[in-house]
Amino acid sequence: MVSKLGARFLPAGLLLAGLLLMGCAGGFDEGEGAPAEEPGDPPPLNSPTPAPTMTAAAATIEQTLAQIDAQLRAAAAGTLAYNAPSEMSLNQSEEITLLVSPTLSQAALADALSDESGATQTAAVQVTPRMRARLVGPGQGLMEIVDLHESNEQFISAAEPTEWRWQVTARQSGQHRLTLTVSRLVQVDQEESWRLLDTYRFPIDVRVTLGDRVTAGLDAA
Repeated sequence: MVSKLGARFLPAGLLLAGLLLMGCAGGFDEGEGAPAEEPGDPPPLNSPTPAPTMTAAAATIEQTLAQIDAQLRAAAAGTLAYNAPSEMSLNQSEEITLLVSPTLSQAALADALSDESGATQTAAVQVTPRMRARLVGPGQGLMEIVDLHESNEQFISAAEPTEWRWQVTARQSGQHRLTLTVSRLVQVDQEESWRLLDTYRFPIDVRVTLGDRVTAGLDAA
């Protein structure tokens, strides 16, 4: 049985309990999931930024470059020799020969060209199974160049020198320059590309002889 004094304070107690419950329910601001940080609390740690990763395109480029470098390192040390005439008469023809070998010395190649006209030039060169050589004149009809080999591109043999040969005819007097280029083949992903190795330039002085003048005078008459 509740005493008179308890009955007097019971409504007040219930009211105080209700106020406490309402205070606990509304202690957080609307929209906040946690109480406000107290001053002096350490700031929250930021999540680490992920390290950048190589894209697929960049990885493909790196792989292609590595393949090209491997191709370039695969070349063997070899030698070449060619004859370079320094003088020609007008309308005279000379043959220029290039030899390339992965086994013979420069002296051996020079000896193989001893019967050719002009001075023999030798050099070291990187050798691959397929190589290309070209002889280019000054243009404008000054020098006529005819290939005497089947193709500018040839397979290289270790048993004997590989040969390129051109016939050069002087069509105008004066000093003209011939350019000899040697290239090697690079293959990447079934695609072929020629990479220039060396360029050799040598002048040829085309002189007009007395016979040329007489012939020219007869033709003019």
